[in-house]
Amino acid sequence: MEKISVEKLKEWALNLKLDMSDSQYATLQDEFDILLRQMDRINQTIDTTHVVPMSFPFDVTFTNLRDDDEVEESHRDEILKNAHEVMDGQIKIHKVVE
Repeated sequence: MEKISVEKLKEWALNLKLDMSDSQYATLQDEFDILLRQMDRINQTIDTTHVVPMSFPFDVTFTNLRDDDEVEESHRDEILKNAHEVMDGQIKIHKVVE
C-alpha cells in the first residue's frame, strides 16, 4: 500500500479541526505505516475469496421482546408550531458543519 504523507495527515487534521505538532504528525505517520504493513501481510497470507461475509457471528433469538402498543401520533403542524423557524415543512436549524 501507498505510504501516507504528512501533508495528507495535515489535511485530514484540518478537516477534523485537530491541532497537532510536527512530532505528533511524525508519530501518526509511523503508526499508519505499521497498520498498512499489517494489512498488506494479512492480504498476502489469508485468502478470503470464497468466504461468505458475516453480519453477526452468533445466532440470536429474541425471547424477551415486549408487545407492541398502539401509539397516538402527533400531527406535523402541531409539532412545527413549537419550532423557532420552519422552512418547507421542516424545522430549520443553524449550520454546524462546514
